[in-house]
Amino acid sequence: MQAVGQTRPGRLGDADRPPTAAAGAGAGAAAGGSAGGSPAAFIDQTIRGTRVAAFTKVLCPSCRKAKEILGSRLPAGGYAAVDLDSGTVPNGDAVKEELERRTGKHTVPYIFINGQFLGGADELEALESSGQLAARLGA
Repeated sequence: MQAVGQTRPGRLGDADRPPTAAAGAGAGAAAGGSAGGSPAAFIDQTIRGTRVAAFTKVLCPSCRKAKEILGSRLPAGGYAAVDLDSGTVPNGDAVKEELERRTGKHTVPYIFINGQFLGGADELEALESSGQLAARLGA
């Protein structure tokens, strides 16, 4: 639904992002930048703002796999893809640390569906293989 990062297939532009999640100063504030936001608030806002949120890294093979699966099941821009290392989330490392603390998982991607933590690419792929992903996505 919304995305933080570069606009490309599977992502929406700045106009579709919540004001504090847009690239630039807003993202810095939401992700714990100088405007007083926190990584926790950024994560909460991202998860609440869309049905599906994927916190990823640009060059991560598992993240690419997860994005491919989500992209095949959801319309273009149908999920929030937050690339923690793209430079558009100034405190991406702090956001990742907060995700680790919340989930107990130490590797990207972190995938949330309807506000609930699903897991990573392996869990997403298992749902896809079992035919249960469509039901979870409500598609």
